[in-house]
Order: sequence, then structure tokens, then C-alpha cells
Amino acid sequence: MSKKDEDENVQPEDPQETTATGSDDGSEDAPELGISVGVEGPNVIILFSQRLTTVGMPPEAAETMANALMEHAASARENRDEG
Repeated sequence: MSKKDEDENVQPEDPQETTATGSDDGSEDAPELGISVGVEGPNVIILFSQRLTTVGMPPEAAETMANALMEHAASARENRDEG
């Protein structure tokens, strides 16, 4: 997603949600996973800070991500209906 598309499609009062998760294996040197949710035209976009095969997160992070997806889905639907 380009910066221009982010600026046009994500409302300033509703910035992209970012959820950071820690490593479940207790390793201090494991990189932190960043998850961003946004809107690009009529689609909800999920960006991960690294390549993944599995995603695991605590319930609170899952709820934050689910809420972000629902909010951005409404924005994407509006974009689709306007276009």
C-alpha cells in the first residue's frame, strides 16, 4: 500500500490499527511482529512486518485486530459503494 493510498483511504481520526506481539517461545532476540490494518480502495489490507506461516496472539491482541478489521471493513464498503 503506497503512502498516497494510505493518506487518501484511512481517515485521520481513524488511523491504521497496529498491534505488536511478542515471541511465545520466550526468546529475547526474536523479532517483534507488527500487524497493521488499513483500507486501500474497496479492500481491507493487513500488513505483517515479517513473512509468516502461522499467526498467534493473546486474546487481547486478537480482539484489537478483530475490531480494527470490522472498522476498516465498514470504510472499505463505503469506498466500494461510492465507486
